[in-house]
Amino acid sequence: MIISKADATSLTDNFRDAGITQISVPLAWRFDKIDIATLVNASDGFIRFYAGLKSVTGGGYEMTLLAVPTDSNQDGNDIISGTDPLIYDFAAPCPMVCDQANSPLLPAPGSPERKSQIFERP
Repeated sequence: MIISKADATSLTDNFRDAGITQISVPLAWRFDKIDIATLVNASDGFIRFYAGLKSVTGGGYEMTLLAVPTDSNQDGNDIISGTDPLIYDFAAPCPMVCDQANSPLLPAPGSPERKSQIFERP
């Protein structure tokens, strides 16, 4: 899903907000192939991912990833100018969307460890 600059700024500001002390971090994120292909085609150089925090039902925040295309210069500046910037928030978090074939990179399906991890910031 493409989101606005205002929404993206809010999510990345949340991530940097020292007042938010409890963060839920998913075990993994899934990206749809079509979204990645669209992002690659929009990029002249690289793809940059930003950490953001979304408010979750019941309180608290969950980490998400925002993706933006970049230009081809050495620094890879974000291509987010204009009225319709391509800022993607399409990461589907695990445990909501997980590998069900018992990936060695995840705790086994049904295990108590197969949940987002809660981290406390000082």
